[in-house]
Amino acid sequence: MKNVFNIILSILFFISCKEPSKKEIIASEKTTKDAKEIVVEANPDSLSRKVVNDFYTWYINDVYFKGNYDYDHAPYKNYSGKFGLDIEVYKEKLNKVVFFSESFKEKLLEQNKKCNEAMLSADLKDFDPEYDADFYLGKNNTLCDFLWQSRWFGSQEGENKKFEVLDGFSKREGTYIYTVQTFIYDKPFTKYEVVIIKEGDFFKIASILLLGKTS
Repeated sequence: MKNVFNIILSILFFISCKEPSKKEIIASEKTTKDAKEIVVEANPDSLSRKVVNDFYTWYINDVYFKGNYDYDHAPYKNYSGKFGLDIEVYKEKLNKVVFFSESFKEKLLEQNKKCNEAMLSADLKDFDPEYDADFYLGKNNTLCDFLWQSRWFGSQEGENKKFEVLDGFSKREGTYIYTVQTFIYDKPFTKYEVVIIKEGDFFKIASILLLGKTS
């Protein structure tokens, strides 16, 4: 009989240890809820900022300083004696850029298509893509001026790979807007505005705009 009584006491003690009080449950749920709210508030900026940082790290090291400009614009192509742009090759390149949103890719592709049409209609038989500035500065400047511009970095300072995603950001209609500072000889040189949107479950770059040189 004594053994049975001891067993019952042990069971009651075990249950009291396993089952938290109502106050403990409420406190636990509140702590979990608060933690989730903090994560929701903190993650969008940290994740979208990381996209900007990762893009510039990739672009500067693997594209810009390796002269791999096929990501900036379509490569030149000779169409039976007429110079234009290879749109299909550029489309393949853009599809490999994981940082860009679909809308940004479409915008870049459309820009290159219009320039290609302008080049073919100009009948550039003796065109030198690298040195023929007359075409870039002529009547087609507004359609093709991006071909000789470094729109996303372009610090022109040799092997200076330094950039900085500045503190702070703006949030407008579901977008996160950051400012990227580039440098020349370790001095601030050019600023870019990078707009981030959420595409599905991922943050992507929707646009990159040159703000101008830092005075």
